[in-house]
Amino acid sequence: MDQDFHYYGTYYAARQGGFTPQEATLIAKAANFIDFFNETTYAAYWKLVSDTERMDKYNIVDHLDYPRYTFQGTMSSGFDPEDGLWCSFHFPPGNYDDPSNTPSCETVHGRHVAGFLSQFQIRDATKGRAELSKYPRDQSGQYLKDLEYGKLLNRPQSALSRQIIMDAIKCATDNARLESILGYAIGGQYILQNNREDNLRRFRLILLGVRAHVIADTWAHQDFCGIHNILNSYWDVDYNPTSWNPYKWGYGRQSIQYDDQKQGWQKKVLSFLLKKSHPNFEAVPNHTSYLGHGWMGHLPDFSFVKFRYKPCWADPTQEAVVRNNPEEYKKAWVELVSLFTQAKGSGQLKLDAPQFQTALGKATEAINTSCRLEGKVTGRKSSADAWQNALVNDPPVTNIDVDSEPDTHAVLDGMIEMTTSRNRYGTNYVNINSDLYLFQIAADYHFHFVKNYLERHRIYLFTGSWSQQTSALSSDVSNLIIFNSIDPRKTYLRVRIKNIKSQRYLSIEGDKQNWDNDGASLTIRDPISLDDDPVVNPQVWHIIQFRSDAWIILNQYNAHLASIRDRSKDDRATAIIHHSEIGSAAEPFQQWTFVSHEKGDGWLIQNMNSKKYIGPQDRSTENDHFCIIQFDNQTKEDNYQLWLFEEV
Repeated sequence: MDQDFHYYGTYYAARQGGFTPQEATLIAKAANFIDFFNETTYAAYWKLVSDTERMDKYNIVDHLDYPRYTFQGTMSSGFDPEDGLWCSFHFPPGNYDDPSNTPSCETVHGRHVAGFLSQFQIRDATKGRAELSKYPRDQSGQYLKDLEYGKLLNRPQSALSRQIIMDAIKCATDNARLESILGYAIGGQYILQNNREDNLRRFRLILLGVRAHVIADTWAHQDFCGIHNILNSYWDVDYNPTSWNPYKWGYGRQSIQYDDQKQGWQKKVLSFLLKKSHPNFEAVPNHTSYLGHGWMGHLPDFSFVKFRYKPCWADPTQEAVVRNNPEEYKKAWVELVSLFTQAKGSGQLKLDAPQFQTALGKATEAINTSCRLEGKVTGRKSSADAWQNALVNDPPVTNIDVDSEPDTHAVLDGMIEMTTSRNRYGTNYVNINSDLYLFQIAADYHFHFVKNYLERHRIYLFTGSWSQQTSALSSDVSNLIIFNSIDPRKTYLRVRIKNIKSQRYLSIEGDKQNWDNDGASLTIRDPISLDDDPVVNPQVWHIIQFRSDAWIILNQYNAHLASIRDRSKDDRATAIIHHSEIGSAAEPFQQWTFVSHEKGDGWLIQNMNSKKYIGPQDRSTENDHFCIIQFDNQTKEDNYQLWLFEEV
């Protein structure tokens, strides 16, 4: 998508969700700014200052060494694209089955909105394998290896997109969560202690805008991925290797077909090398860049356009893939209204409300307003004018020139003094309470959310150097990022049990020499890979229902049970493994029950004998630290006694 939708479309969706014009403008500004916060403009060491104007001597509160960029300049993205950036903010991976306990679209949006939106569908990204295997340039087989990353294709309504929406609503409706995020930020305590209420208000809106950009792009950028990969390229739209017609044998440059609703279907070769071509048709279809929708240029970003193409992941002997942007963009807008309605605390969106139907009609008209792509006006400008016409009685606080990239009114406030250095080693002075720095925290939180989701579900690990850097937030912010844990109260499960605070797994003390010992202490420790046989992994547990209100937790490695040393009921008694007493009925000190935390973000594991809860001693997060039982129901404490259950 481009500025027309990210700014004006997002603004109008936020207004329909119940936000004021001032609030909706800030949401839209943050959503739009995702495409402009890049290393070309903002690379530098940041001094976070309390000052709001240029000074000879600044009051420096803290410093940020590595900004979390949300866009990458053309040159660097062409030669070294950052997977963490592109996958987090523009092409969230979504081409896979829902992990266990993923909320359904109906759960997220309600039955009526779910029925309006497209049902989630998985693309078979292997259908181009036969043809790619014949490709003469691919002597190393790299293209075939690329097809193995089919899970990274961006898809609307994916499991990840639904989790992003659920988390966005949670953050927008829970001040304590926003405070916790800021608590992990560089300078976060200062932000919470100075101008606290206004900072929280603006942070809520800015974080919501960041999420809105990503959700909108799940529709516009579908079927492309955020890494340099052959999946993002295409054959000629007429290519058919089985045809008798030589004009369909793929000779010459690859072309696509488009319909701008002015001239009918037209065939076009997209390129940035053809200087006489209109900016609307600039693209990079060549063998050096395979990032995102670069080969398709701006066509996915024009709301009024339909286009046809044959992606390399598809079978070229079959019909071309058809993208109907007007329909997809309308669904994107409705999904944003649903998100904003719930984020405002108004419950789920009612599609049949007369006010919403009127607004949907105006949005649909703006989305469908066509533009002759070979004319003098850019597609984004034509669409922005259509949105402004729809908003004539309810405009944003500030209109922007969408052909400027960016317009000065589209830039978030907060840069007090920018370096003149041409490398990243200069110094920027940024107001610590500004929209700009709050945007930086919001972007970094979203990055960690996506990174954690992909890692926990073993979908993809970011490898780019920027993804390894610590930015505005400590990596410990992952403690807040919890995806729907498996309910352990089932008849039988095989799981790993993760401590939320430490992000380490329930295990057995020491090494293999100790893992068989009756009475060995239970600890929390770094994950042991499941790539090997899980049978020999001490972090794999069987949860077996013993009676209606009690379960036993049996270790996969040694078949011993999680128990309490000396059958103790005392506070701080040590949790251990103990040989099975099942033959004569498991004793209460070996029986457990599971209590869902009141906020739904984890489980307490309660010993039936003592009625106390298991957790690492002294709230420690250290590797291989032992566990105890203690009375603490976690309602007012940190989450050291909360656990997640990951099915193996």
